[in-house]
Amino acid sequence: MAGEATTEGGDPWVLYSQLALADPTSWTSAQRALVAIGGLRTEVNNGGFEQYFFNSAGNLAEHAVAAALANGEPALADLVRCAIAVLGNGYTPEWTTRQDMVVEVDSSAFASLDAEFYDLEAVADLDDLMRRLAAAISSA
Repeated sequence: MAGEATTEGGDPWVLYSQLALADPTSWTSAQRALVAIGGLRTEVNNGGFEQYFFNSAGNLAEHAVAAALANGEPALADLVRCAIAVLGNGYTPEWTTRQDMVVEVDSSAFASLDAEFYDLEAVADLDDLMRRLAAAISSA
């Protein structure tokens, strides 16, 4: 499926949704970057960083940092790094281990980072970031 995903009308969220359902082992690095940023935005906007790390989207946190840095969004990368640091004993992309880490963290520990993320969403054009990531897939 990853190779069949298209941007249908240029909407990066359509491509993200298609790729998110595909086998992650089939993703190219460009596809992984789009899924990492799309998953980050979806989960944090839906339930904060606690939800992001508790759910499978958090498996790609390090890829979200790399995608943000590679695409001119250092503030987003720094924010995700700070959220990763809240987990304490080191981030793991392994879902169930990370879930155990998340339940050990006081829910309020992510609150200020959630607020910073929402503020960043209001001033940074993260939709443009998604479009650029989708365009990189389409041109590959």
